[in-house]
Amino acid sequence: MNSHMKVSADKFLHSVLLLYFLYYFSLISFISGFLGGKVGKNTVEEAASGNLINQIFGLLLLLLTVSSFFFSRRLSVKKFIFENKILLVFIIFCVFSFWWSVAPFVSLRRFIAFSTLILSSYLICQVFSTRSLLNFLLNFIFAVTVIGIVYTLLSGKGLSFGFSSRELGLSGIFLDKNAAARFYGYGVILLVALKRFAVKRDVLILITLVISLLLSQSVSALGMTLIGCSLVIGLNIFRGRNATESILRLMVFTVLSIVVIVSIKHAYEYLLNLLGRDPGLTNRGIIWELLQPFIDDKPNLGYGFAAFWAGDAATAFIDRWGFIGNAHSGYYEILLNLGLVGLCLKILFIAHFFKLAIDCFIKNNLYASFFLSIVIVQAVINYAGFVIFNHNSLDMVLFFLTYFLTIKELNKNGRKQ
Repeated sequence: MNSHMKVSADKFLHSVLLLYFLYYFSLISFISGFLGGKVGKNTVEEAASGNLINQIFGLLLLLLTVSSFFFSRRLSVKKFIFENKILLVFIIFCVFSFWWSVAPFVSLRRFIAFSTLILSSYLICQVFSTRSLLNFLLNFIFAVTVIGIVYTLLSGKGLSFGFSSRELGLSGIFLDKNAAARFYGYGVILLVALKRFAVKRDVLILITLVISLLLSQSVSALGMTLIGCSLVIGLNIFRGRNATESILRLMVFTVLSIVVIVSIKHAYEYLLNLLGRDPGLTNRGIIWELLQPFIDDKPNLGYGFAAFWAGDAATAFIDRWGFIGNAHSGYYEILLNLGLVGLCLKILFIAHFFKLAIDCFIKNNLYASFFLSIVIVQAVINYAGFVIFNHNSLDMVLFFLTYFLTIKELNKNGRKQ
């Protein structure tokens, strides 16, 4: 009987895992588009109402996740609270923001979606081994990429290598070209981190992801991928045989990285001009300048969790620029929604994640280089894109997976909480 119950529980958890990836990697949204579901969010009303099919599957995922906490011995509410105090402080502040939100119902619904991402990510990180989960993630990224390529070819969309034809960028099954490009880039970084080069299948995965990245026409995603892979390779090279040696080597690696960053900064405009791109981050500077008065109106607490673009305050901006959905910067976006307090809590959480990843590296964990590369890369790209704490972002899925896996690996290595 116990054996039968264990098999049933394992099947249940594998079903949750599959639903998690189908939902967060946009396959459900993609399929619902063919069934007449609304997948675009081009107006305030569409963004506020969302995709009904997605909402149903999201609620199903939340229900299955919450149910898992009751029957799985590997899950504990007390353990979750104990290990994630800083994250919980941020979550509690988000809840309090409902009281001053300019669109409280929208804040509530998006908070439920945000909580679903956090809880379901924690669940699968706890019940599956790190290696098996990361391997599954890479294989799933490859499968989604192939589906996107086939769909693009069958739909007759044009493709082009290079960085001069943004309208021809390979977006695959995703709505946003840049999100798709980062998706391919994360796959490359993960493959390098897992050192999967031994068999022909893995070489095929690498070639497919690299070609897709080049077809995406995204300079930022290419830069992100190069930085991420460089961090993984560099950190693996500088890994020490013990904690003291790892700390010393990490200090050397940090100094070398600073030298490289300064050199790239001086060549920044030249490189972008060489690639035919705007050094001004594609009008982002103008967008931020226009949003600054709204930030100044509510500087401390903002407009409420995920509420600004659904409220009346954004009307003046939308009338001029149209509906863009977010500030194209995670740091500006949180200033709009949660003010300076929210920004400080966000930076505190990122710093906490960074410290956990460094602790993992010092303890010579096999996956520490990948964890560090993800938190560093996302903290950087969050400046020019709404990535961190965006529950609709593929980046955020990977962010929380690596965050919870980092804690899990530290606990496995005997880290004291």
